[in-house]
Amino acid sequence: MVRSLWTAATGMIAQQNNVDTIANNIANVNTVGYKTEVNEFKSLLYQTLQTRTTTANGQQKPISAQVGLGTRNASITSEFTQGSLLES
Repeated sequence: MVRSLWTAATGMIAQQNNVDTIANNIANVNTVGYKTEVNEFKSLLYQTLQTRTTTANGQQKPISAQVGLGTRNASITSEFTQGSLLES
């Protein structure tokens, strides 16, 4: 139970950071020279719950069971693409 709550919490923290980045992009939409920022996520480690084993009569069980431990923000990168040109 605690593992599932921690996994959910890491997802919520990552999405809150994503919403903050989007809000910052919207707040600076009219700022001259501002470059849009984008969040990049990565998954945390996977934990093996059950390894590949055999049953009592010697038959192999099909697949090992793994569970993910959540996600986090890997980085916030700026997009350096050319903006629209304005005549002055």
